[in-house]
Amino acid sequence: MNIEFNYDERMIYLRFGKYSKIIIIVLIIASLSIVTGFTLLNGSNIEEIEDREVDTQVINSLIKESSLLNDENKLVSVYYKGKEYKVSSIKNLKESLEEIGIKLSANDLVFPSKDVDPNSINYLLITNYEEKTEEVEKPIPFETIETQDDNILKGEQVVNVEGEEGLLKEKVLKVFRNGKLISEKKVSEEIIKPAVNKEVAIGTKEVEATNLAENHNNSSNQSSDLGFSYSYYIDVQATAYDASVADGIPYTATGTIARPGVIAVDPSVIPLGTRVYIESLDGWPSYGYAVAEDTGSAIVGHIVDLFYDSHQTALDFGRRSVRVYILD
Repeated sequence: MNIEFNYDERMIYLRFGKYSKIIIIVLIIASLSIVTGFTLLNGSNIEEIEDREVDTQVINSLIKESSLLNDENKLVSVYYKGKEYKVSSIKNLKESLEEIGIKLSANDLVFPSKDVDPNSINYLLITNYEEKTEEVEKPIPFETIETQDDNILKGEQVVNVEGEEGLLKEKVLKVFRNGKLISEKKVSEEIIKPAVNKEVAIGTKEVEATNLAENHNNSSNQSSDLGFSYSYYIDVQATAYDASVADGIPYTATGTIARPGVIAVDPSVIPLGTRVYIESLDGWPSYGYAVAEDTGSAIVGHIVDLFYDSHQTALDFGRRSVRVYILD
């Protein structure tokens, strides 16, 4: 009976590859034994043999470092902060990562694991978390506190204390994932400078009829030194405005076009359509003859607003004391 043996050449190759490391180690040891035996046959004494003895640790080191005896070196893909890196699988993971400038911290999340054997994986995903504490300075807005004052005429106001912003220092904990800010939280705050609230006194004093009569000198049809006759006069505060307050043609509350000689009034104090003469009480040139044809949200009580055709003149005028003569 004839028995045939069929050998698969690929199987032989694989088996040889699998045991090639063991074969090489055996060949190295055998070679060392032959060299040692050859020395003994040549009559070398024991002392010479001991001098030539190869250190076992050196052999082990050579075996470990030999590329023939290690697994084939492969490159492992590492994904870190949106970039891909390649690291060697021969060294341990920590050394390989440090070579490319990556030092793992306790906040880093590593998948599949930071203790994994590089030879057992094809990729490594590192999610980097960083915490930073920053100091931020912020202004503290001031509040406006209004109080009523019956010593001030209604419609007028006096600023007793100017407001001033304060300064606040905050410590903020910011968390970054792969270099991008994902959250922030205030952990403490310190007032460096407190805010100073603005204090404003709002006038509530009403002008009584008797006082008004006294102010009118209890008479009508009086003649002034300026050459006109009037019924009475009142002393008020005056501001100024110009065409820049309007979007287009500046119309008045009565439908006319604002122009020099037109003033805005509180109709409860000076009725619309009233002809007046305005005299300055502080040295500024008198406004002269005018007609009450306009109103304004800020014109309440004993305040009038004078129209000027120059924006700069209106700014220069500011707020002044004037006497308004109510003409006959």
